[in-house]
Amino acid sequence: AYGEATVSLRESAAARGRGGQCCRPGVALSAQPLTAASLQRTLAPVAAFSAAAVVHLSGHGIRGNLVLEDGRGTAHLFSSEMLCRILKLPADPQGPPGNGVRLVILNACSLRDVGAQFVEGGVPHVICSSADLRDSASHVFLQNLYSSLFQGSTVARAFEAACVALRSNADVA
Repeated sequence: AYGEATVSLRESAAARGRGGQCCRPGVALSAQPLTAASLQRTLAPVAAFSAAAVVHLSGHGIRGNLVLEDGRGTAHLFSSEMLCRILKLPADPQGPPGNGVRLVILNACSLRDVGAQFVEGGVPHVICSSADLRDSASHVFLQNLYSSLFQGSTVARAFEAACVALRSNADVA
């Protein structure tokens, strides 16, 4: 998923004639292993100004749980209830709960329950699947989604463009 996002960012910058510079100020991409600690740092940062606007979780889901690493190379299940607790932590200790996350992409199988927790936690846009995902379909969808977003589309428009691209791709349709 990180590869699709970085390729889409470069392609969008080139299409807009910015010579490799991103099309939106403040766009930065980072990747890290998905652990409970890294998830909490991303969703409930110590300082509100360091909060991510878009969170993309790429991994595995099973029976409504995220499959996380434990930091020692072993997998463990992270429940939607634990996610709910993280989402209730304020980004600013003096402020109300909420963290500025505007879009969450859950690139994993069967995470509808986890997606619902993000919605209940106040995230306005959540993209997730209630079924199994094929890597080839995910690649097509994400490349088109991020390309549209980096070119300035709304989340709804980018989602629709990615769905059209997915349905019209003979290799994954």
